[in-house]
Amino acid sequence: MSSDIGIDHKTTLDPDVAAAFGVSPDISLMPGGVDLKTFRSGNIVLRNLGTHSQEAGVWNAELFSNVKEKGFRVAKPIKAHDGSWIVNGWIAEEFLKGSHATKDDLPVVINAITQFHKALIGITLPDYRRKELTIWDRADQMAWGEIPKDIDPQLYKLAIELDVLRKPVAVSNQLIHGDLNLNNILIADNVPPAIIDLAPYWRPAEFALAVMAYWVGPYEGDIRILDKFKQVEEFDQMLIRAGLRMMLTQKDLRHATDLQAYRKANEVIKQYVSSNSAEDRT
Repeated sequence: MSSDIGIDHKTTLDPDVAAAFGVSPDISLMPGGVDLKTFRSGNIVLRNLGTHSQEAGVWNAELFSNVKEKGFRVAKPIKAHDGSWIVNGWIAEEFLKGSHATKDDLPVVINAITQFHKALIGITLPDYRRKELTIWDRADQMAWGEIPKDIDPQLYKLAIELDVLRKPVAVSNQLIHGDLNLNNILIADNVPPAIIDLAPYWRPAEFALAVMAYWVGPYEGDIRILDKFKQVEEFDQMLIRAGLRMMLTQKDLRHATDLQAYRKANEVIKQYVSSNSAEDRT
């Protein structure tokens, strides 16, 4: 994560890593970073990938070094002096100024997300993501496939409420950011919104926007905010699938949690879909 939010205590970077990237060894921890392993040195952000995330780190660096920013910003990676992306498990990128987006920023955020996904067209899902099967991946598969019956009965009932509303969609899959919310969009004056913490998935770009819409709308019980997403193709169906994916992350738990929040979100989604269907019939 690269932002000017939440910089905490100072520590010292490995001198070899500091020299390789040409930064001061005096760095500040950024608590919003992944696993509290993200630091800042001046206008450079450094992330300790360890060993298990290096394939992802290199892939992200290659992607963002080549992506053409138009209507959005990303953190541009920085190579070490020897031309490598990673030094002793560390990777560096440019610091992105900004504060987390709010609902008031949604018009520019939606445009930035749309432009970002246009820039990703033609890029394939990375190999490391094809090998993973996290709870989010399983929930994503179920949201687009079959709802399993061997889950908490209350969770199953909630999932079926949305499942019966699903219809086939005619939108294409592509590389997307599959975990968009207001916390991974940064807003700053006189520059486009920045998109951070990329979570690669292979779904329609419209689904990426529906995930954002889910968090600011149904999950908060706010149906009116969904009107800002009306121009998104197949939005009702994308929102249904987003709702399913969020609740089905609970599938592997013996007793699902947050059921009241998902129940509230379901009611918003059902009301929104129903009202749009009624408009279509008139």
